[in-house]
Amino acid sequence: IGTPSDGTVTAAKIGSGAVTDAKLASTLNLSGKTVTYGLASGDMPAGTVLQVATAVGTSEVSWTGTNIYLGIQASFTPTSATSKIFAMATIQCATSGTGRIEFYFKHNTTSGDNSGTKVGDMYVAQNASASTTALMSATVSTYFTSGTTSPLYVKLCTDKHDGGTGYINKVGSGTNITIMEIAV
Repeated sequence: IGTPSDGTVTAAKIGSGAVTDAKLASTLNLSGKTVTYGLASGDMPAGTVLQVATAVGTSEVSWTGTNIYLGIQASFTPTSATSKIFAMATIQCATSGTGRIEFYFKHNTTSGDNSGTKVGDMYVAQNASASTTALMSATVSTYFTSGTTSPLYVKLCTDKHDGGTGYINKVGSGTNITIMEIAV
């Protein structure tokens, strides 16, 4: 048969399973290439971070009442409906007078409102003699199953308990959310 000329062997001429890992170089230079296999939750080892999204809110927001969307959300499209989503927010906050502020996340496929499933929960409190510039910090984190392969929005929401007004970003740095998709 002879030796084929350089560049004449096509993919159709290579037998299925003929190229094994033993035939590949020990290192591969994939710069400039896009790797598509292994991005789905089931293709990666459990615990692998598949993707990350962040959002930062720097505007001062004040509110009274409950079920308030704070205008900060992070989003991505999960690769699997069974992936776990880890969500974390760091919040700089204050309250007028005595009162508790409850922070939590809501998630669903709708952007920019207070709809969705409530997950995570964290309370901060301030006594009556503190001023609204007496800053508190809060961190809320949770994980949940994505339940979708549509765009997922994770929104920071709050309730102001015991009267008064709640504030975020009143003085200093902003409030941020980070979400991560974790392979299961």
